[in-house]
Order: sequence, then structure tokens, then C-alpha cells
Amino acid sequence: MSAPSTPAPPPLTAGQLLTADQLSERWQVPKSQIYRLTRAGSLPSVKLGKYYRYRLDAIEEFEREGGLASKGER
Repeated sequence: MSAPSTPAPPPLTAGQLLTADQLSERWQVPKSQIYRLTRAGSLPSVKLGKYYRYRLDAIEEFEREGGLASKGER
């Protein structure tokens, strides 16, 4: 017998807040890279106390505009 499968997470909605883990998984980069870009002010983020969150609609806009490449950053 196979182990029971875990249900898939619900689909993301425009106003949803992503964690650094979710964003790093989406972009296939280490979580430390997400935090580095956040501290540098390069990523649109929301600070909730000591935690950072990322609005899905703002991240999608960032991606559509070409991310850091559009700002001449590396």
C-alpha cells in the first residue's frame, strides 16, 4: 500500500501574502537570496512586526516588469 498523499495547497489569489519560503520555491532560489533582496529594498514587501511577507499581485507585477533586470541591478 502507498502512503496517503498530501492534498495540494489551495491556489494563490491576487491579494494573498507569500512567505519567503513560498517565494523562494516559486523562483527556485535559496531563501537567503529572498531576504538579501528584501533587505536591499529590491523586492516589494510588507513588514509585519519582525516578519516579511510578499503580496502575490506585487510579485507578479515585479516579474512582468522584468524583476531586477529592468532596474539595471544584478
